[in-house]
Amino acid sequence: MIINENKSPRPLSNSGLLVGAIGLAVVVSALSAGRGALPALEVMGTATFTPTHTGTPTATATPTATPTDTPSPTPSHTPTLTPTPTDTPTATPTHTPTVTPVPSHTPTPTVTPTPLPPEDHYWLGQPIGPDGSNQIAHYYPYGTRGGEEEYLVHHGVDIVNPTGTTVVAVASGVVAYAGDDHTLAVGPWIDFYGNAVMIELDRQYKGEPLYVLYGHLSEVLVEEGQRLATGDVLGKVGATGIALGPHLHFEVRVGGPTYAHTRNPELWLAPSPGFGTIAGRLVDAEGNLIPQILVTFHHAETPDERWQETRTYYVEEGVASDPEWGENFTLGDVPPGEYVIKTRVNGRLYVADTTVEAGQTASVLIEVKD
Repeated sequence: MIINENKSPRPLSNSGLLVGAIGLAVVVSALSAGRGALPALEVMGTATFTPTHTGTPTATATPTATPTDTPSPTPSHTPTLTPTPTDTPTATPTHTPTVTPVPSHTPTPTVTPTPLPPEDHYWLGQPIGPDGSNQIAHYYPYGTRGGEEEYLVHHGVDIVNPTGTTVVAVASGVVAYAGDDHTLAVGPWIDFYGNAVMIELDRQYKGEPLYVLYGHLSEVLVEEGQRLATGDVLGKVGATGIALGPHLHFEVRVGGPTYAHTRNPELWLAPSPGFGTIAGRLVDAEGNLIPQILVTFHHAETPDERWQETRTYYVEEGVASDPEWGENFTLGDVPPGEYVIKTRVNGRLYVADTTVEAGQTASVLIEVKD
């Protein structure tokens, strides 16, 4: 039989066997002539094996089967590959639209350079009861050393009132400290604020705790752990600690209860009814806040007449800009109207203007170019 790689074995015809036998005889004769006569047993053995090898020459006739079989797989395989290219383009367009939205997302950063305007957080009521005044003293603003530069850098604001004037809670919360500071420093050192009360407010600022501190009290009328509501009486105005006269020292502390966490109370205490606040930034060409510079305020109708003044904040631990306003000078309880703000840096005059509205903070930016 003939072994065809592509088909099952089939029996040889009689004519094929005859042709094979004749061919074998010719080959044996030739070999005998060249090497001498072979034993009959070897010739017969070879003849018996011949049909297996004979398939090779006989396979010459096989080309008819081989070509017929070869094309068969080729076409059947070709169609299988044909869809693959078709499938590749299909995937490409599908993926292209997915990438296309990415560029459309690129404009989003355009929103980033345009930050939302700062928001007022006048969350705190008035700290002095109805028997006194809530006017903040301008001669000793937050972050400064006073008008004559003669005091310690201020970490709060002062509200002058006679001894014994009622002091109340500016918001609801729990008393975190109450008593004198003879053994525990609630300021920079012991016996600094004298009798003091600190409240941890119920309300937080962007997830951070918020505290208020009352210093120099003549009397403390609450206890630690006591819950207070807005307006509850907690003490009396006094002059204990390092106070030079009767007044309330008031602080706002953001993120922690220590002296190092203070922020300007004028941006947290609600302005007096019918008044607003000015929050300003004095910066150099790189945008850095410039400390210890005199700033003056003028009514727009009389720009050459000084109405109020302050100084930009000192650089000191615990004296920091408000998280919203990023300021380094303020002026509180300002009547509504148009104002001109002036300052001199390196002998050069810089001027800016702003409009104040009742119950709101007006922002001012002064940039020093050289």
